[in-house]
Amino acid sequence: MLHLDASTYVGRGLHRECHRHPEDPSLCVKVDIGGDPHDSRREQRFYRHLQRRGISWDAVPRWNGTVPTNLGVGSCFELIQDTPGVVAHTLQHYLESNEASGLHCRGLRDGLLALRRTMLSDGIVTLALRPKNVVCQRLGPQAFRLYIVDSIGNTDFIPIATHSGWFARRKVARKWARFDQILLVRYAQNPFLAQLLGRLPLSRVVTNALPDAALATQRVAP
Repeated sequence: MLHLDASTYVGRGLHRECHRHPEDPSLCVKVDIGGDPHDSRREQRFYRHLQRRGISWDAVPRWNGTVPTNLGVGSCFELIQDTPGVVAHTLQHYLESNEASGLHCRGLRDGLLALRRTMLSDGIVTLALRPKNVVCQRLGPQAFRLYIVDSIGNTDFIPIATHSGWFARRKVARKWARFDQILLVRYAQNPFLAQLLGRLPLSRVVTNALPDAALATQRVAP
């Protein structure tokens, strides 16, 4: 049995906590809080479906089954890290900072485009796309891979999108359009948002939103 405590804690959502796997630093464990395993069971069913289909795993972390812990049965996942020991930040983290958005504008834009393409091609259905549920793994100065780490699955009464690629793509497109609108409203004061979403070319970066030190870093970045 795995022992999880404050030393392994990574973060908390509405219904679950995420902990580092105490025996494998490349993994994390999600455990239910409040005694309701509904979200975990739904997610596990969908992950089994994705495993059977042999998806690319470029949009969601790999699932490694369930493990017993002192906090109950946990779901074991790949832990998305920038470097070993450094957990990747969420999209929310980058969008809440004009400086971070500006410095990583190209990488985040390309990462968002790639995430959308992979969701469409792999049929990754979500309950809702939220910036706090999208993790941005840094692969280089201007290279990111984005993963959806929560709210994965399909709660439709007749889950046809789970089994039909055509319906899955339609559902993903609708969710993504709504995601765009949510970001445009929530981060309306971020001068780089339109570029991150591909609505303006990168050449029109609003450089006056960055402090002098950040601008200097941006100019010399490869």
